[in-house]
Amino acid sequence: MVTAALNGSFDNVVFKHHDVFNVDYPSTCPNVPDEMLDARGMWADKKAYDESANKLAQMFSDNFKAKYPNMPSEIVNAGPRPKVTI
Repeated sequence: MVTAALNGSFDNVVFKHHDVFNVDYPSTCPNVPDEMLDARGMWADKKAYDESANKLAQMFSDNFKAKYPNMPSEIVNAGPRPKVTI
């Protein structure tokens, strides 16, 4: 993927957005099976993936808030967005 990013292979690729981690990822990449690019799709148990992703995102958010309590909101909002489940 690093090679693809450096050589322009992603210039005309459709990107998908991961809502929890707030990042875009390519839908295709040379020499990488498409199904490997979607982490959720690789898990047999989608609910377990969602729970794990949200837990990890919450850990990132909590750690960031503890280490950088005075960070501007536009920086904080660019990070993970764990979903609150009821």
